[in-house]
Amino acid sequence: MTDHARVGLWRLAVASLVLVSACKKDATTPDPNGGGGGGSGSISISLSASTLSLDQGKDGTVTATVGRSGGFTGAISVSVTGAPSGVTATASPSSVAAGSTASTIKVSVGGSAAAGSYSLTVKAGGSGVSDATAALSLTVSEVATGSFTISIDPTSLSVQTGADGTAAIGIARTNFTGAVSLVVTGAPSGVTATVDPASTTANTSALKVAVGGSAAAGGSTLTITGT
Repeated sequence: MTDHARVGLWRLAVASLVLVSACKKDATTPDPNGGGGGGSGSISISLSASTLSLDQGKDGTVTATVGRSGGFTGAISVSVTGAPSGVTATASPSSVAAGSTASTIKVSVGGSAAAGSYSLTVKAGGSGVSDATAALSLTVSEVATGSFTISIDPTSLSVQTGADGTAAIGIARTNFTGAVSLVVTGAPSGVTATVDPASTTANTSALKVAVGGSAAAGGSTLTITGT
């Protein structure tokens, strides 16, 4: 009986020792993702600029810098939320590899995006650590549509048969500096009407009306169109 009891106790002791050893091994198993073990690591994120002002149809970028501490050495994901309709915001790379610290945040504002102020959130995440965030304030400005108007002086001409007449064309511009093409229509038979220059980036042009000897007497309305 004594020998059997001793054998049973020896086996029990060995079993207890194996169980304790297994628990200890689990407690010291390192995080395969570089999280620092035990969840003690942390990450941070900061932006090169906290505000971004863009016109409709334009792009802009800021640099996101991630940090690691407390033993965390793994990859960090970077994403952006809060972009309004008509605006896209992306991070490149979207996963910052171990040993790297930077990602570029690109914000693209479409032509249809509503003007206003918006709050975007840039988030960093890693395995086994709490997320970190940084705020990015976006201001979208409306782009004014260019336009122009034309005028003529004088607004009426009296020209004898076989003679010429001229009138000054004025071009008033608003947020527009491109070329304006001018065309005159409505001249009756025997009358020639031309614009010189017919295309201009300046603010003036001229209408010349030549009345031939065969032109019938009477009145006509000429129309000048600018595009």
